[in-house]
Amino acid sequence: MSTTTPAARRLPLLTIAVLAATTVVTVLARTSHPGLADALRRDPDALRAGEWWRLASPALYQPDPPLLVAATFVLVAIVGAAFEWRFGRLRWIVFYLAGAVAGHAVGHVFQPHGSGCSVAGAGLLGGFVAWVLKRGPAPLRTGAVIWLVFAVVDTLLRDIHGVPILAGALLGLFLLPVEARRTQAVS
Repeated sequence: MSTTTPAARRLPLLTIAVLAATTVVTVLARTSHPGLADALRRDPDALRAGEWWRLASPALYQPDPPLLVAATFVLVAIVGAAFEWRFGRLRWIVFYLAGAVAGHAVGHVFQPHGSGCSVAGAGLLGGFVAWVLKRGPAPLRTGAVIWLVFAVVDTLLRDIHGVPILAGALLGLFLLPVEARRTQAVS
């Protein structure tokens, strides 16, 4: 008899689809459609001119060298799959987009003209941080607090990954469930 839950057996289709779309856009922008990167990246002047989609569209293009792109995709895949299995696809979309918008909004100020999906993944990570704070055992809650301290310091250092972690954590306090803790049966 298998002890895995139905969710653990389900493919994380949303995580796979979003990373596949990001891969396709990245490859197209680097090969046959070089103007695509400029159309999607952060651009404060274009944002001020009304191109509001630039708050989220930079998450569709990963500009880094191939090894860093692969590392970013692996990390987003791990956090994304775990989040999708644990909290479902609707919440995944909300937290991924919140991370993308929060990270790229601050990116328009701290690091204009960039792009990438790591900030979107940081929104998912922030959701996990909140969930652990709400229901995790003490050692895990300590780790979650460390993530929050990291996010604040990261933001103070003008990096763009702290804000989406904090945004995901704030959303997680309100949108993620707290199940009753299971107690050991006394026999």
